[in-house]
Amino acid sequence: MKKMDEMEMNINLKAIKWSWFFTALALFAWSVYDYLHTQQVSIASCLLGMQIIIYFFVSQISKSKVNDERGHKYIFSAIICIILLLVFGSLLYFSISKRGTM
Repeated sequence: MKKMDEMEMNINLKAIKWSWFFTALALFAWSVYDYLHTQQVSIASCLLGMQIIIYFFVSQISKSKVNDERGHKYIFSAIICIILLLVFGSLLYFSISKRGTM
């Protein structure tokens, strides 16, 4: 397998960027359509969310590997936000489910 030159790498990166954009747009449209018809979160919404999370973490981890301080800060703040969302979401879930059983 031969090594790609700059032109081939640029072409491949552009193709990956446009295919990622199309997939994200299609998943967003599919999740909005499903939500409007079923009033529930669909698999498309979960896939879109996971795609964005994976993209964010891979890009920030790659930045932190080259000693970019912003990469470390963003990863730390994202982990704190995820923990807070999980804590407040679980508190909200259990407070609502507790009221429903009374």
